[in-house]
This record gives sequence, C-alpha cells and structure tokens, in this order.
Amino acid sequence: MKKKIIVFDFDKTLTYKDTLIGYYIFVSNKGLIFIFKMFIYLFYMILAKIKYISNEKLKIKGVNLFLKDKDMTELKKKSIDYSKKILLNKLYFNYNFNNLNEKILIVTASFHDYIYPLFPKNVKVIGSELKINKKQIIQLDSNCYSEKKVELLKDIGIEEIDILYTDSISDLPLAKISSSIIIVSGNNYIKCSSYYEFQKYI
Repeated sequence: MKKKIIVFDFDKTLTYKDTLIGYYIFVSNKGLIFIFKMFIYLFYMILAKIKYISNEKLKIKGVNLFLKDKDMTELKKKSIDYSKKILLNKLYFNYNFNNLNEKILIVTASFHDYIYPLFPKNVKVIGSELKINKKQIIQLDSNCYSEKKVELLKDIGIEEIDILYTDSISDLPLAKISSSIIIVSGNNYIKCSSYYEFQKYI
C-alpha cells in the first residue's frame, strides 16, 4: 500500500516562534561587534517585512553577519545544542513521527543542521543549506523557501502531498500540490480541503 505523504513546515508550525534569529544569537560570540551586527540584521528584517528585500536576501545577510568563516564542525555541534533549546508546540509532541506507515517530511526555511536532531531517522528533513570550503562556511548555498520547497521535493520524486501542515502564506506553492492543508496557529488548527480554501484563511 502506498504511504501517505505528510509534509510539515517547522517554524511556528511545530514551534511557538521563529527559530532563526535565536540560532544566530546562540552560535555567535557575544560582544560589541555582535551587538552592532544585531542592529544591522534587525534593519534588514524590517526591510524584508515591508517586502523591500526578499527572504533570500535576508538569509544571505544573516549568514554573512553571523555564520561566515565559522568552522563547520564546531557549528554542527552548536546546532545540536541549540535544537535542545527550541520551544516546541503541542503538535510536535502529539504527532507520531515514528509512524512508518507514513512518509513524513519536514520542509523548512530554517537550517537543516539544527532541525534534523529533533526527529527520528525515518523523518526526512529538508532545510536551507550552507556552502562550505575547507571546513569553513563561505555563503548560503540553498534557501528552502516558498517555491524552492516544491523544487526540492520534486528533486526527490515527490510531486503531490496528501497532508500539509503549515502556518505561513509563503507555503502557497506547497498548498497547490496538497490534497489537504492544516493551518497551524499556536495550538489551534484549521483544516482546508483545497488550495482555494487555504487562501481564504491564511
């Protein structure tokens, strides 16, 4: 029997808040330079909020400010430590991610390295990735956001989703290929039977 394909967004779908800025803070050395970098990043966050710059441009700025030139081996260790501090919601704790009768995927704009430790090995995590040269981070490699999520799923042979869990309008491209969409807002859920119904609520 064909397994149902279940796709989850991560930030504010399985958590109570966004996790990316917390990650930048957690892995950074604190000091005056860090404070200066935070002001710069917050400025770019405002520009992204008003749609003056794209999500990808914001991600590039974040990587350049907080992650560039870091040792990838050390960053991976810090990523695992950070994952233990993420405030996960009831959906995360109530859902059976060990269900081998379903093909479960986490498809997130956040970085893969701090998401995958939160799930059993049968769950595939697809997230944003960093480009590395000689074990050092040099730039953003892949921004797993909006239409890019659909592209990355197609790369592994998935063109249709049975159930999508998301909180975000940026996941409209995923909703288009989903039979059922569940909108997550805190601990509340709205079930949509079509992409058109999803558009009305989000």
